[in-house]
Amino acid sequence: MDPQVFYEDPYSLMLINGRGRMKRLYTPFRVQVREDIGSYQQSTWLYVERVAEHHNYRILFLISSLWL
Repeated sequence: MDPQVFYEDPYSLMLINGRGRMKRLYTPFRVQVREDIGSYQQSTWLYVERVAEHHNYRILFLISSLWL
């Protein structure tokens, strides 16, 4: 089961794993691209600088000064 992800503030997310364990993830953190988006290719590793909550997209990530 994939972890549940919740927005906390511009510099952190709350993760809850399948066993109910909570962990706060602080920026910057590293992520791997799961599907091609813009100029970022699948399997590329990137750093998230900031996070934001959005009513349509749920959570946005600031990567290299670009909100995704």
